[in-house]
Amino acid sequence: MSEPPAYLKAFRELIRSEPTFNHLPLMEMEFYGESDRAVILLSAALAELGLEVALKKLFREDMSAEDLFDWNGPLGDFAGKIKLSFALSLFNQTTKHDLDLIRQLRNGFAHSRHPLQFASPQVANMCRHLKLPDTQHAQIPTA
Repeated sequence: MSEPPAYLKAFRELIRSEPTFNHLPLMEMEFYGESDRAVILLSAALAELGLEVALKKLFREDMSAEDLFDWNGPLGDFAGKIKLSFALSLFNQTTKHDLDLIRQLRNGFAHSRHPLQFASPQVANMCRHLKLPDTQHAQIPTA
């Protein structure tokens, strides 16, 4: 298998890298200034990144786990990260339920040919089934 071109390799490295605190102001502008589609895609990407970071902390220090998280690796998709994290007891059934719904929303928003909004009845119904926002300590940020 041949090495990918440098521009493709650089792009893959960029999208696989973890954001820093310096990225937060731009990310916040994307969250609050864009479409519902952008909000769900960005939110799901951050949730998926959180799982990846948590899983990597459990791996051996003397091994690079990047190939495991590559797009065609065993942990290359959101579903795989959710399943392994749950199997390792990193979170409970309620969190797994919500992450699975977020994953399905992300996939729907990413691939739908229809304009989607949180106000769409089907999307709103999916969101109503999220459990964690209803917990005692949940906080919704103010815009």
